[in-house]
Amino acid sequence: MIPVPSEIQGKEATFGEIREPFIEHGFILGGNWEYEHGYFDAALERDGGETIYLRLPVEVIEGALDDSGARLKFQQPFIVRHVVHTQLASDSIPLVDQLPFQMNTLVNQFQTPEAVDGEIHRVDQRVQEAQAAIAKLMRYVR
Repeated sequence: MIPVPSEIQGKEATFGEIREPFIEHGFILGGNWEYEHGYFDAALERDGGETIYLRLPVEVIEGALDDSGARLKFQQPFIVRHVVHTQLASDSIPLVDQLPFQMNTLVNQFQTPEAVDGEIHRVDQRVQEAQAAIAKLMRYVR
């Protein structure tokens, strides 16, 4: 994990104000959100089973995260590298292994990642890319 210095930290917005513009700039609400906090993620690079993400953590200071009126406060952005398996899991379920490949992959799609926080190369370049991506969002927060 690489912290990204940014002026977005401490800024606020409502979920409804930022939802569409963030999507337009490649940021989506990550899947592991809770009603009181979450992450807006954007891929900085994808290469096979490896993805380098810029994560913008938010704390909900009023409401619930999936509500348009929820007030959000941005925390310290950071970069992570996520490496996933590109083959079937070796510890798969025996009964599932009997299924045709297409069905097996539907069941096994949520494998444990090979590396949740892999090493990130060219850190200075990645931080600059992240800061440029965040700069495009600054007009939507206050």
